[in-house]
Amino acid sequence: MSRAGVLVVLVGLVSVAQAGSLSGRWGARPRQNAGVDPELISIASSHGGPSDPVLVIGDGQRTGYFLRRPTVAVPAAFYTSTEWDEARIREMIARYGVRLVVVSRQSDGSAAEAFLHQLNSGRLPEWLVPVGETPTAKVYVIR
Repeated sequence: MSRAGVLVVLVGLVSVAQAGSLSGRWGARPRQNAGVDPELISIASSHGGPSDPVLVIGDGQRTGYFLRRPTVAVPAAFYTSTEWDEARIREMIARYGVRLVVVSRQSDGSAAEAFLHQLNSGRLPEWLVPVGETPTAKVYVIR
């Protein structure tokens, strides 16, 4: 067999091995409670139905997955030049009909840093009502 033939066979074998490895990783589902505590799921369930959107600041993909609800996730500042201040958050809430806001404890580096600072300093906007706090998040409903 020529060198080119050997190379084609090796590339094919490596491709098949990689495809099997990736399908195993991508096909696997995360553990039922990985990263989101059951108390958060319970609080969210008691405030709105399964089709009511949630706005998540920090860890949005994982939180949305485990809450099993439509999710508007505020991105990390690294991925956007948009400032997610209170006005931007209100705009997203109105646009998507958000009923619940979840602020993850893993929100460091969020594009909503100014809004988070406002919440953490105890200055809640009048339209936001706290309904629960868990080891992984704070939960608010929209007034």
